Amino acid sequence: MRRSSLALVATCLSALLGISGTLLPAHAQDRVPNGILFMEFQTWHSTGEQRPAVALKSVRTTEGRLKVVPGSLPSFGDRVVELLDQQGRVVASAVHPDPLNVDLETVDAEGKLQHVRVPKEEATFFVRFQDHADASVVSVSMVLSDGKRERLYQQRFRP
Repeated sequence: MRRSSLALVATCLSALLGISGTLLPAHAQDRVPNGILFMEFQTWHSTGEQRPAVALKSVRTTEGRLKVVPGSLPSFGDRVVELLDQQGRVVASAVHPDPLNVDLETVDAEGKLQHVRVPKEEATFFVRFQDHADASVVSVSMVLSDGKRERLYQQRFRP
């Protein structure tokens, strides 16, 4: 197989499995600039709404290259942040744990490990990407209990 075919197959598999951060779509293989994109989001529970609200607070770019690390599979409540190009194709994606529910593990008086979920009314979360010149839109979705995703937010972040 040619390199572009392998990249396309790997990209399709990663999209189906929800794996992020390790592969670039074939159309973006040759256009990776030397910069890191830092995105800060605010999220909160909206009054009268069942789904949380999300807003992009800031975008910063600095020089450098991110280490390639294996992505994680998204689970219920996680946020999936995607960078899209002008045609709506995914250029990069990252999975972030649910920022409105913090999971803690503690030890009780008997020495047993217990899991505690602490809900929050609002939170800030950060995501970083290798910058892509063709990425102009950011999308944030939430993973539902059935594994499907619900889009919470989408906005152009660069002209």
